[in-house]
Amino acid sequence: MNRFSAVILTAAALAFAVGCGGGSNLGVKEGDKLVVTQTLDRERFEASYGENAKKIDHTDGAIIEIPEGTVLEVFVTPKSDAKIIEVRPVKSKDDAGNDITDEEALKDKFVQERFRTPDFLYYTISLKAEYLGTKVKKID
Repeated sequence: MNRFSAVILTAAALAFAVGCGGGSNLGVKEGDKLVVTQTLDRERFEASYGENAKKIDHTDGAIIEIPEGTVLEVFVTPKSDAKIIEVRPVKSKDDAGNDITDEEALKDKFVQERFRTPDFLYYTISLKAEYLGTKVKKID
């Protein structure tokens, strides 16, 4: 009878862990770096506006292109069943092929001028989780 109880308790603990996000995950967490392995033509960025990051008034966004070779940093750890990964670019290339790593220069490259208003706070890019391992690879 003790073996049966142990099996039941183990199964219950496993079910609880999976239900609370303890199951398989996407394999990326906040701060991880990803590299774009092929140009992404139509990805969504979202700009946040307000007084500060704790008091966001509204958001806006558009569709952008992310060139091959761009390095992205995971902005927030996605849930295990997430369909989207929020990222920010940390390295890309300008039109002349020079590396861009400056945050302001990256913002100028990826956020159209009409979105860079005085109350602009920050932006993120939403990537499909299905891109992992194909169009986007984790940098070890």
